[in-house]
Amino acid sequence: MVVEPLVLDVFRPTTDNDAENVGREWKTKFVDLVKAHTRSIEWSMADDKNTATVNYKQRIAPPVLEWAIDTTIKYTFKSDSVSIKVEGLPQGKHLPSCFPRLSFTPTLTLDLTSVRWFGRGPGESYRDKKLSQLLGTYKASVEGLWTPYEFPQESGNRTDVRWVTFSTQADERRLSARFLNRPQGFNLSASHCREFDIEAAKHPYELERRMRGEVIIRLDWDHNGLGTGSCGKHPLMTLL
Repeated sequence: MVVEPLVLDVFRPTTDNDAENVGREWKTKFVDLVKAHTRSIEWSMADDKNTATVNYKQRIAPPVLEWAIDTTIKYTFKSDSVSIKVEGLPQGKHLPSCFPRLSFTPTLTLDLTSVRWFGRGPGESYRDKKLSQLLGTYKASVEGLWTPYEFPQESGNRTDVRWVTFSTQADERRLSARFLNRPQGFNLSASHCREFDIEAAKHPYELERRMRGEVIIRLDWDHNGLGTGSCGKHPLMTLL
């Protein structure tokens, strides 16, 4: 069901408000060009042969400049689940004052397009734009999670999510996710577009041409606010 490796990501498509404040810094510090560079991999199998552990050490960094997030990712595989523990240390010169988000971005097969979650809904919400969305259990299609703004930009986030399940329309297969030891929940979004495709599009029709067959999910530990930077206050920040 997962067709590409999970990617630790920090970038989001620039919003109209971002362009007037923190978005300029993200551009000059190449946050949109960050890639994961694997430094080492170790794995082991438990004596009972029912649990496998894989440890990655990765450097999350842009192709130039001197800042990075040195990251250790531990995967623990069991027969019906996998748990992932992430530790990261931002360091180096010219670190951004904040990141757009801190997230895992799995990619799923096309048929897992039915989404059910417990969190805020049914519409999109962000840390500084969420109180109109009530906590509850909601269901939507992947297409239904997207908010089609006239100018393509960051869209479709859901806040305070405790768990989410992606399944086929007939519920024949399903994949669920939740954050452990995080009672306030996490941020969720899903679409058929990657962040750099949204960032590159200037009109909705250009984005339609960039739609992909897979389901791209974002499971955000934290996500920057929206603010009113084009006409007012800066957003609530995602701290380093």
